[in-house]
Amino acid sequence: MSTKDLDFGNVIKMVYDPPTESLKVLATISIGSVSVDLDAATDSIRLGDGTLLNTLTNVGGKNALDVNIAGGNLSIIMSHTEDSVRLGDGTSFFTSSVVGPKVGLDVNIIGLPTISLDEPIFTSGTDTGTLAGTEYGYVYNQRQQVLAAHDREQDITYADFGTKDQRITQVDYTSPTFPGFTVRKIINYTLVSGRYRRDSLEWQII
Repeated sequence: MSTKDLDFGNVIKMVYDPPTESLKVLATISIGSVSVDLDAATDSIRLGDGTLLNTLTNVGGKNALDVNIAGGNLSIIMSHTEDSVRLGDGTSFFTSSVVGPKVGLDVNIIGLPTISLDEPIFTSGTDTGTLAGTEYGYVYNQRQQVLAAHDREQDITYADFGTKDQRITQVDYTSPTFPGFTVRKIINYTLVSGRYRRDSLEWQII
C-alpha cells in the first residue's frame, strides 16, 4: 500500500516500532577511517570470548593473566647444566651458602631437642654382639691413645746391630698430641742353640 493513500495517523503507525519505542529508519551511513587512542596509564581493555571475561591473579605483586591450557600436553624440559629453579613458600625464596667448594641449601631444623651431657660418654659392647649379651666397657688407655695418634713417632733400639744376632729390643712411642709420657714396648728374647728366640712383649708407660 502506498503511503500517499494514508493519512498522517496511519503513517505514524506504520513506521513506529513499539518494542524499541522509536521510529523505523532506513539509512546508509558511511564512516571513513577511525582512530582509537589508548593510554597505558589511563585506559584498559578487558579480554573475553563474548560471554566470559578473562581473570587475573596477583602473584608477587604482579597481576598475571590466568591461562588454561586446552588440549595437548605441556612439556617442560630442564637441564641441570643450563637451567635452575628457585624454591620458596610463596613469600620468600630459600637461600644457600657456600661451604668450601660446595653450595649448600640453608636448612632450619624445627623441633630439634637440646642435648646436654653432664657426664663423659661411656661406650660399651657385648660378648655376643647383641643386646642380650654381657656388656663390657671399652677402655681407651694411654697406650692406645699414643699408638692411634696421627702424629705418632717411634724410636727403635737394637741389640748387636750389624751382626747376625741383630734384633730390636725396644721401641719408644710418643705423640705431640699426648705429651708428658712415652709408651715403651720391650721385646724379650732367649738364646737357644746360638739363635735368639722372641719370647714375649712387655708394655710400659714412662
